[in-house]
Amino acid sequence: MNLVRAEWRRFFARRFTRLMVVTVLVILGLIGLGVAGSTQQPGPGAVAEAERIAAEQRAQIAEARRQCEAAQSGSASGGSNEKFGQLPPGETCATMFRDDHATAENFMPNVFSFRDEAPAMLMVFGGVLALFAFAVGASFIGAEWSSGGIMNLLLWRPRRVPVLTGKLVTLLAAVTATWLVLVAGWVALLWGIAAFRGRTGTITSGVVQSMALTSLRSLALVLAAAVVGFGVASLGRNTATALGVAVGYVVVLEIGTRIVLEIAEVIKPERWFLSSYAVAWLNKKVTFNEWRHCRYDTTGSCESYAWTIDMSQAALVFGAILMVVLGTAFLAFRRRDVT
Repeated sequence: MNLVRAEWRRFFARRFTRLMVVTVLVILGLIGLGVAGSTQQPGPGAVAEAERIAAEQRAQIAEARRQCEAAQSGSASGGSNEKFGQLPPGETCATMFRDDHATAENFMPNVFSFRDEAPAMLMVFGGVLALFAFAVGASFIGAEWSSGGIMNLLLWRPRRVPVLTGKLVTLLAAVTATWLVLVAGWVALLWGIAAFRGRTGTITSGVVQSMALTSLRSLALVLAAAVVGFGVASLGRNTATALGVAVGYVVVLEIGTRIVLEIAEVIKPERWFLSSYAVAWLNKKVTFNEWRHCRYDTTGSCESYAWTIDMSQAALVFGAILMVVLGTAFLAFRRRDVT
């Protein structure tokens, strides 16, 4: 427990941690300013104009539905029959011409809705905090290797695995505490923007539960990033190794390899990138439209299809990465010379 308390104090006393917290606050503040600057509460004139346009849209849809029904019953003129023809299987005029989406909200200026847009903003928050967690996780153990602190600590407490475990547990607890404070501030900021420059919407228990689950998934991603940064820096024995691996991955794989796969028109290239699985984890699933299999089709009958990556697949991928990185880091720390 003395080790954990000492590491807890060291985490928050480090200048790098404070600098990263300030950086995160600046990034989130800029995002908040962007959201606040792009939204406005519509005045009476804008509301009236939007309602007028929506009413016209509903009238046009109703007329099209009436003509469609007349054409299907055989009582329409020849022009209407040619226009609508035979409907696709399972479709009716009522399902094809629906006016429930022609609402005044669709024709108003951009208005930030807390109910509708807060979940997406929580995903953005999770991505920013994941980068923060990776950096501070790498620095937390990397600085100890660079300064010789690990060797001095083992002289005082020579049990290697408990020492590294204590550092990792402290890191995760400290990152969780930081996440809790920042996510509370982020939600409060979004609520304030919605209250003063947008609309809050109807907040039901289901909405609250959905946002809470999204937040918990973002926390899991943040902790996973901290563990990976901690493990890679421990293997490389300095912070630069982890940051170099991260930059190399982004430049070589997420950017370079993505460009190569797009040029080569490889089928389902998104499955090879961690960013796809991160989005799937935060959003529960992500859907892609695949068309590359039709590149050699000469009949014109080939059609694109949708495929998804869900959160269970993302959990397997990230779980495997965590097991490999963390297991290798503990094994190396247990057996390698620390001098």
